[in-house]
Amino acid sequence: MATSDLAYSVDQEIANFFAKTTVTRSACDNFARKHVGGNIVPVAVQVVCSYTVYAGNNTEFVVQLRLASLQLSMETAKLTRSIYSYFAPEVTFMGQIGVAIKSKEALSIYVMSRLRGISYLDFILTHNSQVPESLPEFSS
Repeated sequence: MATSDLAYSVDQEIANFFAKTTVTRSACDNFARKHVGGNIVPVAVQVVCSYTVYAGNNTEFVVQLRLASLQLSMETAKLTRSIYSYFAPEVTFMGQIGVAIKSKEALSIYVMSRLRGISYLDFILTHNSQVPESLPEFSS
């Protein structure tokens, strides 16, 4: 199959993620709504290890539910925030939801402050023809 034949489907990626856990999408959305409030909007690009939504009255938060085996390091998150200040999100671990049975996992829940601006992915997709395929190499 050629790369050009591949089509990204956010709904399919979300379905693929929830096949790996005992938790439902509605349970995740309900958690975000209960703890953060406001609108719940799935992030446009979902990845294999998590389900991520914007939440809050002005979608000012990011709620990420990750497979328990792929937890974020809170130590790294705190260090990143201390180094980069407001250029890095504040991250709060909210606990776990679901149970691990057979080949399915519980989910670890994180709430983060949302950083406004254009994401690196959006930048690359917008300026794809202007970005060199390889970056210059620097000696170390």
